[in-house]
Amino acid sequence: MAMNLNSLSWGLIYGQVGLLAAMAVLTSLFTAYRNRVFTNVNRACKRDSKEFGSSLLFHSPDSVPRQFKQYGYRSSLAGTLIIYSWVVLPLAGYLVMIWGCWISYSISDGLWFPPSAQYWEETFGSWDGLMLP
Repeated sequence: MAMNLNSLSWGLIYGQVGLLAAMAVLTSLFTAYRNRVFTNVNRACKRDSKEFGSSLLFHSPDSVPRQFKQYGYRSSLAGTLIIYSWVVLPLAGYLVMIWGCWISYSISDGLWFPPSAQYWEETFGSWDGLMLP
């Protein structure tokens, strides 16, 4: 079955795929940067004969003590933007999906939806064009 998608629908699809790719690249770059900084600090501590991180003793439910390392945390603007983007952008996608379903079901049940069913079909080329992106 061939889909009847117009340039607006294809633009939305390409935009979503591009945004997902950009987010994946930014996340990978930030992770690589963070790991490089972590490695450099660890190397500097070893060079100065200092221990990196503080010891943390943890007693598990099976009563076996385990040694862990606790490292300091520092928030950064880039990391905060990336983590919130992974939350906000899919949430926005779900809201758009709910909006599209509401339009589709309202019109298919014969309910009036502004501006009209014909407007939405002409704008997106078809129902596939509205619902796919």
